[in-house]
Amino acid sequence: MKTFYSIVYALITPETGEKIALGILLSDGENSLFRYSKLKISIVHSMVSAEQGKFISDYLHSLNKLSNPKNIIKADLGLEFAESGKSLISESYIEYLSVYNQNILTYSKPVLIEMEVTAEATDILFRKLINEKDPGLSHPAHKLAIVRKEFVRKVKGYYSIDRELTRNEYTSLIMPVKIDLFGKNERPVFAKFFDFERQVNYIKNDFFDLNQLQEALTKPKGFIVSVEPENAKYPIQHRVWEDLRKNKKIEYLDTSEIGKIQEYAELHGVVPV
Repeated sequence: MKTFYSIVYALITPETGEKIALGILLSDGENSLFRYSKLKISIVHSMVSAEQGKFISDYLHSLNKLSNPKNIIKADLGLEFAESGKSLISESYIEYLSVYNQNILTYSKPVLIEMEVTAEATDILFRKLINEKDPGLSHPAHKLAIVRKEFVRKVKGYYSIDRELTRNEYTSLIMPVKIDLFGKNERPVFAKFFDFERQVNYIKNDFFDLNQLQEALTKPKGFIVSVEPENAKYPIQHRVWEDLRKNKKIEYLDTSEIGKIQEYAELHGVVPV
């Protein structure tokens, strides 16, 4: 049978069609190999809702099963490599998905290639088409996710990470609120990472949570960490970003200033709570 490959993308901005390549499928209709990047998946998780993030992870896991994997090989760069035998994947099936499955996950049209389905061939394609140095990773939202991932490790001695606050603790909360960093000294201290290049409805949800938090906590010290969104591409989001920077109740930090969160914790004896 003919060998083909298809790239699996996450569609992160439906309005503009912006997407991130997550992995690559190489198949001849009987044997299939699927490889994906954990780093890029973690970036996507920071840019979509929790439900969409779970869907992406579950779907990729199902794709591994669909390929009937024999074993999972751990590779470098934080990748997982699924090796398969007989599978249900076919060129016509992927062609169908590339046209009709335009949801949070999409496929590129199958590309015929003169290769056997081997780990070496998949590795070559992956490094060429899905490599970790993809220019897209310099995108502001991607940069924010990378900065967050590195920074939370440094401050886990001062703040609880991904802390969920509920009505059991703060009765004025209407809905549970999940906050990136949460600690306490003489008053509650929190930090939230805002991606202003997400869809407007997600930003509204983030602001709803932020308002809930400020009303529920007594004289909190709050930080917002973000990157300026591209004005021409995201005019509404850019206007909201400008307004937030002027907010006197919360301290706005660019990613280059993120060290102030740790400095504050050290100076004021903040502890996880």
